[in-house]
Amino acid sequence: GILCEMEASHNQADYVIIGIGVNVHQREFPEEIREIATSVDLELEASSHRDMDGNVNHAKASRQAIDHQIWREFLRLYQKFKETEDLTLLLEEYNQRLINRNKTVRVLNPKGEYEGTSLGIDAQGNLFVQKKDDSIVKVDSGEVSVRGVYGYV
Repeated sequence: GILCEMEASHNQADYVIIGIGVNVHQREFPEEIREIATSVDLELEASSHRDMDGNVNHAKASRQAIDHQIWREFLRLYQKFKETEDLTLLLEEYNQRLINRNKTVRVLNPKGEYEGTSLGIDAQGNLFVQKKDDSIVKVDSGEVSVRGVYGYV
């Protein structure tokens, strides 16, 4: 999971704090997320191949290698961001990987909560959500959640 917090003034970000959590060696999950949660080790096991004797070789993830790769990828993306100071160079890649694209999301906004279909983001990071009445809303603040939408609480 990723959680970001930002302090802004005068239409400019003063700072951004990014917290990233990765399930690496976790093997069990609470019942309410058991069907959708995973870990790096579990994914490696799922993709393991049998050797000539029929034995499965289970690779164990290296936290250090994962940390290193996360930082490399973060720096790659940040360099692209710095070129235009927006998400222009990242839009296509981001929208292709947006896990909730074309899926139902719940928007928790001080002006009111509603559900709609996530369509993708623009160069400023605004998420476009198509509401049930077919109107399209640009979400630039608030929280977008899937809690309660797919049984995840």
